Amino acid sequence: MKAHIDNGEMLVLSVHYGNFTHSGAGHFIVIYGYNENGFMVNDPGSYERSCKYWPYSVISGDINKIYALGRL
Repeated sequence: MKAHIDNGEMLVLSVHYGNFTHSGAGHFIVIYGYNENGFMVNDPGSYERSCKYWPYSVISGDINKIYALGRL
């Protein structure tokens, strides 16, 4: 994930029930950066979850798929 971000890409993550959604329907979030505290998340379902850094150890269990979006 860090290599893609370092290459200027954003990551779209399909996540299941866990830290980012409490429904069985699933959810999408965007990872757009990182620092020593974790990954920067844009969660369209929660301003609060978008305002904190997420260590990989916390979000890894929620991930269904990861899609990398390259630069234009």
